[in-house]
Amino acid sequence: MTDVQTSQLIKKDFESDQAVRWCPGCGD
Repeated sequence: MTDVQTSQLIKKDFESDQAVRWCPGCGD
């Protein structure tokens, strides 16, 4: 994958799930 595709997947994963797990309320 290209850097753009990887970044989009990681960004979406963090915004929708991971960010909420490690820091509830920080990014949501």
